[in-house]
Amino acid sequence: MKFPESNASRWSPVARGCASVAILAYLAAVIVPPLAGPAPASELASRILQPLRPLVDLLVRRYEGPAEPGLTPATKRYLYPVLTSTVNLDGERLPIFAALEQYAANVRRCFLAEGKRLDCPEGLQLP
Repeated sequence: MKFPESNASRWSPVARGCASVAILAYLAAVIVPPLAGPAPASELASRILQPLRPLVDLLVRRYEGPAEPGLTPATKRYLYPVLTSTVNLDGERLPIFAALEQYAANVRRCFLAEGKRLDCPEGLQLP
């Protein structure tokens, strides 16, 4: 059985070289920019929240309720005191929401190169 002549044998070596270069240039244009660009927003958010993870870990370790998915009434009762808790930030004892607002402002200043020091909330004390 004889097969029809393939397209590769009909292309000249110069045409094949040009097509290969065009394909490689296209692949480089599609693959390289995402790898060379900044991290995705989700990665940035994760890095900003990283200093706060010990606070969350502390709450999770202390929780003794049922291990159910979602927010059950028992979980809400356990987490409610966090809303009135305080933390240390910049040498001051602040309510957690005020401290998080100040932390966000500090992150903004650092991104805009207006500040070089990033203070993180620490010392969570539940009432």
